[in-house]
Amino acid sequence: MVFTNEEYADMHLVYGEMRRNARAAQRRYAEKFPNRQHLTHSTFTALHQRLRETAEHEDVILMEVKENPELALKDYLPCTPQFQNLP
Repeated sequence: MVFTNEEYADMHLVYGEMRRNARAAQRRYAEKFPNRQHLTHSTFTALHQRLRETAEHEDVILMEVKENPELALKDYLPCTPQFQNLP
């Protein structure tokens, strides 16, 4: 399934609202957003895990760049338009 950034944010907020109870988040998300795709409870746990892993990865990158200023932060960023024009 493909989701928008807004949908991902809403999923994560609902997951937090339900105190990381994926089945409760699944029900609450369906209540709050009846016109969106129906999600499985595992979608919430997978999203949360991916966000945790991404945050840990970003922390390592920032530490490496801080310790080695000759490294360019842009070399670590994804090749997406919003990052391509960084110095």
